[in-house]
Amino acid sequence: MIRLIHTIIFLILGPSISIGCICSVSTLEKLRKSEFSNSQLILIADVLTTKGQDHAYKIKILEILKGEPADSVLAVKIVSSCSWLPDKGRWIIYARYLTDQTIEIRQCGLSRPISNPEVGPIIKRYLIGNRVKAARRAQRDLRREIDLLRRRRIDHVKK
Repeated sequence: MIRLIHTIIFLILGPSISIGCICSVSTLEKLRKSEFSNSQLILIADVLTTKGQDHAYKIKILEILKGEPADSVLAVKIVSSCSWLPDKGRWIIYARYLTDQTIEIRQCGLSRPISNPEVGPIIKRYLIGNRVKAARRAQRDLRREIDLLRRRRIDHVKK
């Protein structure tokens, strides 16, 4: 009987006290629209250090696709279970500001490594077919996305 009561309590309270971020499978277009409107910064950057103090990484900005960062080197910090820290390498990063010098990258967002973007977000079109085709498709999609972001940036500067 005690076990049944514990099970019922866990089922009722479990979802409200659980820790973790659950990312849903999405289409690339939905994720692009959401990330573009919800991200204060979109950057192409090199991840310089991993596992720094207070779970903060440093990134060096190579190209700004949206926003106006305060510096060319920023810290990326985990502030919730849905925050995420990238591995070393070159990335496209969708982020929000925590401070002028610190940003947060969402785990379920569109940030991904430039060299192998298929390992980034869970996108429906990358789950279909074999890994080689998925990798080619992801590279092609990333090139288009960067071109689109560059055009938006140029159009914004002209206005």
